Amino acid sequence: MPAPVFKGNVFKHPDYVQLEACYPELQSYTSAFKTYWLEGYHPLVGKDYILDTPDVYVQNAIGHAHVEPLVKNPISYTSTDACWKAWQAPDSVSPTVPTSNSFLMYCVDEHRNACLLGYLDGGDRDSHEVIKTRSFRTTMELRAGSFYNRVPRSSPMQPSEHGRLFGEEWLV
Repeated sequence: MPAPVFKGNVFKHPDYVQLEACYPELQSYTSAFKTYWLEGYHPLVGKDYILDTPDVYVQNAIGHAHVEPLVKNPISYTSTDACWKAWQAPDSVSPTVPTSNSFLMYCVDEHRNACLLGYLDGGDRDSHEVIKTRSFRTTMELRAGSFYNRVPRSSPMQPSEHGRLFGEEWLV
């Protein structure tokens, strides 16, 4: 059975493009996210959602998609190698969506176009703590704002739509 195809494009913020230039390995995550965004699944992309706090993330439809890190930090089963392997098995019906301390930051507009804003690798700092800092939130807000201003007739997806990023209404 062919994979579903969802509406929307994936763009890269200029600062994200600079990150890719500095870290060529990031391109594999970019490619994985594009496939995930269009088909609803990619083995390198795990749990994904629009952040529900603080308001700056909600109002700007800023989310994060966990990606499989090279080095796992098994805080819980969802961040283990076993969970990622089960998720990636071709015949798997694994209900457990994997997580990690590495993720792509993005925003999404009302037409379901996504813009990659940044990447946190979960290295020496807990990425989940980094996204709570005022300076990081401000940076993401500014990058999202520049995307919405750059794309004609674009504004953040409404909060009531955040839970349906891969709903039937977005199928091609």
